[in-house]
Amino acid sequence: MPSQKINRFALALTALNVVAMLGFWSQLQVTSAQAVPDVLRAKGLQIVDDGGNVRAQIIVQPGGDTVLFRLIDQKHKPLVKLGAGADGSGLMLTGDPTTQEWSGIQVLAKPAGSTLRLLNVDGKERVIKPE
Repeated sequence: MPSQKINRFALALTALNVVAMLGFWSQLQVTSAQAVPDVLRAKGLQIVDDGGNVRAQIIVQPGGDTVLFRLIDQKHKPLVKLGAGADGSGLMLTGDPTTQEWSGIQVLAKPAGSTLRLLNVDGKERVIKPE
């Protein structure tokens, strides 16, 4: 008889422990799902579409002196580039991604001076520099 009481007690204690553990675990999951980090640190960031293709990225170039932000079309061509480094910064907006020739707007801000370059696919170009 005493062994049956011990078995029932052990079974009840085990069941109570399982219920308590499940309750604790579920609270832990809710808490961790709601936590938002103050800062995200990485050497690069890629945003992909439903097919897994990279559509946007922020990267630090090898050597660590230039950072680059790119927006990429569905044909894997970067249409927007924004860069910053020790020698200045630049912005490029590409016009026609279907051709091999580059066309668009390029803005460069460098210690030696700034330029604005406009280029059409037909080769017509205009460069504006401060005087």
